[in-house]
Amino acid sequence: MSEVRASSTSPRRVVIACVVLLVALALTFGWIVSRVAVTAIELTRLEGSARTLIDAAASGDAGAVTSGVHDLVAHADAAGGAASDPLWPVAEALPWVGDDVAAIRTVAVHAAAVGQALLPVVDAAAGGTDFTSDLPGIHQHLATAAGVLADAESALADVQARDLEPRIADAVQQLHAQLAAATPTVRTLAGATAALPELWGLDGARSVLVMMQNSAEARTGGGITGSFALLSADAGGLTLVTQADSSSFDGVPMPSVETAASSKALYGDIIGRYVQNASLTTDFDLTARLASAWWVTLGHPAPDAIVSVDPLVMRALLSVTGPVTLADGSTLSADTLVERLLIEPYMTLDSAGQTAFLQSVTSAVVAALATVQADPLTWARAVAAPLAGGSVSIWTADARVRDALAGTSLAGPAARHAAVGPGGFAVYVNDATGGKLDTFLHLAIASEVSSCRADGRTDTLIRVTMSSSLPVDAHLPGSMTGDGRYGTGIGDIGTSISVAAPPGTFFGGVQKDGVPEVSVDVDDNGFPTSLVRVNLSPGEVNVIDFRFVSAEAGTPTPQILTTPLLNAAEIQPPVVLPCA
Repeated sequence: MSEVRASSTSPRRVVIACVVLLVALALTFGWIVSRVAVTAIELTRLEGSARTLIDAAASGDAGAVTSGVHDLVAHADAAGGAASDPLWPVAEALPWVGDDVAAIRTVAVHAAAVGQALLPVVDAAAGGTDFTSDLPGIHQHLATAAGVLADAESALADVQARDLEPRIADAVQQLHAQLAAATPTVRTLAGATAALPELWGLDGARSVLVMMQNSAEARTGGGITGSFALLSADAGGLTLVTQADSSSFDGVPMPSVETAASSKALYGDIIGRYVQNASLTTDFDLTARLASAWWVTLGHPAPDAIVSVDPLVMRALLSVTGPVTLADGSTLSADTLVERLLIEPYMTLDSAGQTAFLQSVTSAVVAALATVQADPLTWARAVAAPLAGGSVSIWTADARVRDALAGTSLAGPAARHAAVGPGGFAVYVNDATGGKLDTFLHLAIASEVSSCRADGRTDTLIRVTMSSSLPVDAHLPGSMTGDGRYGTGIGDIGTSISVAAPPGTFFGGVQKDGVPEVSVDVDDNGFPTSLVRVNLSPGEVNVIDFRFVSAEAGTPTPQILTTPLLNAAEIQPPVVLPCA
C-alpha cells in the first residue's frame, strides 16, 4: 500500500523539483545578467573617467588628476568586483556569448588591478613638491605598478579579439594598445626613481658627468657627444664643477676600451677613436665606459654616474624653468632652443665662440634647475616624451641602480629596443656629413607584414622615406655642411641608416628607390641589423626598403623605435598584407 502511494506521489515531487530548479536557474541567470550589466555600465563610466583624467593631466591640474584617478579606480573596482562573482564562469560557458563575457571579465579585473596599483603613485605625487624623502617608497610603488601593467598587457594580448563582438573586440584592442604604450613609461619612471638618489647625492656626495648630445649631427643614441659638464651632487643639490667640449680631447691619448666586432663592422673603428662618436653604439654601457675613459684622460677622476641628454631634454627642462638669461645678456627659451642652440652658433661664431656660447647655456640651465619649484606632475608632463623617446640614458657605478635601470629606455638604445618585445624594430640614424645638417632631415617610417609563407614565418618590410628641407640655394658655412670632407657633397646630408630587427630575425635585403643596395648585415648586441649609406640632396626624397623574415611563425606586428631626432619621425601604423 505504501509502495503504491510512493509511486503515485513521485511524479508530483518531480514536478515540484523541476519548478524549483527552473526558478533557481532563472534567478541564477538573472543574477548573472545583472552582474554582466553592472560590469558593462561601470566600464563605460570608467572610460568617461579616463577621458576626464587625460584632459586633467594635459592641463596640468594636479587636483583634478588626483580626484580623477580616485573616480576611475572606483569604477574599475566596481566592474572588477562584479566580474569576480562566483557565478560568472557560468556565463562564460554559455554558447555564442561566452567569449565576449570572458573578455569583459579580463578587462574589468585587470582594470581594477591597474587602478589599485597606480593609486599610491598618484597620491604620493600629489603630496607636494618635496618628494625626495620618500623616493624609495615611490620607486617601490612604480615598480609594483609596472609589474601589474605588464601582467594586464599580457592578459589582454591573450584574448582572441577576432572571435568577439566588434565593439568588445575594439575595446579590448584599444586597452591593449594603451597598456603596451604605458607599461614601458611606468617601468622607465620606476628606473628613474631608483637612480635619482644617486644622481642627487641623497646618500652622499656623487660626481655626475653629463654628456650633451648634439642632435644636429645625429648618432644612434641621439647626437655627437661634443659637450661635457661635471656636476657635484650632494644632499639634493647640484653644483656645476667644470665643463669641456670635444676640442679639449685633441692630442690626448686615445683610451683603451674594447669595442664589439659587430659595431666595427657597422661603423668602422671610429667609435673609440673620437670622443664625439661615443654614442654610435646601441650599448650604452660601452658609451659610458668610453666617456669615462675619455674624461680620465683629461686628468679627472672617473665619475660616479654618467647621464646622456640631448636638446629635446633641454627643451623639456626649459618648458618648466621658463626662459633663462645667458652670459651675453640674451635669453633662451624652449621655443627658441633649436634655432639658437643648433643653428645660429654654427652660422655666426667660430669654434671658440661656439664653445663659450654652449657652455653658457649649460651654466644657465643648471642654475635655473636649482631654483625652480614645480610639482611632480609638471615635471612628469615635461620629461615624459624625452624619456619615452630615448633622449635620456643613465649609467652609475652602483650595480643595484644599474639593475633597476635594466629593461628601461634609461639603460640606452639596446635596452629600450629589448623592452619593446618580439615586435620591436629600431631605426637608427648616424650622420656621415661631418656637419650640422640634421636639423633639416625628415623621416617617415612605414611597415608592411605578410604571413603567406609555407613555413608560417612573417615577411616584414620597414620602409624609411628620407627627405631634406634644406633650400637648394642655401649658403651655409663649412661648420654646418662639413665642406665635403667625408665624401658627402656640400649641402647633401650623408647618413648611415640602419634597422635593427628582433633577435633571431633573418635578413631579406635592402633596396634604395627600388634598386638593390649593398648593405652591412650583422648581429649587433643581439639584434640583426642592416645598414646602408645614403646621400640626400636638398629637396630630394629617398625611399629605403629593409626586408626581414621572422625567426618563427606567429610573430606580432612591428613596433617602431627611432633615434631621438630633432624632427620627430612620422611613424605610420603597420599594414597587414592579405595573401593571394
